[in-house]
Amino acid sequence: MDEAYEKVQLEMSDTLPSERRMRVGEHYVKPEEEWAGDKFTINFGERLKFEHTPIQMTRNEEDILIGNYMLG
Repeated sequence: MDEAYEKVQLEMSDTLPSERRMRVGEHYVKPEEEWAGDKFTINFGERLKFEHTPIQMTRNEEDILIGNYMLG
């Protein structure tokens, strides 16, 4: 699973306390662990694990996001 990003913000919101509340019976993964690829899963009735590859993007002078993707 490849994911392009410009900025990463994994902190909980100070203004939305409900964001910190977990649902009962839900599978919870810390955002840091998911982002690092340690516990990146999608629930299709069962949890399937994927390899997570974050791709850092930067804006050029035309305000277009560009990035490098290296295989292997």
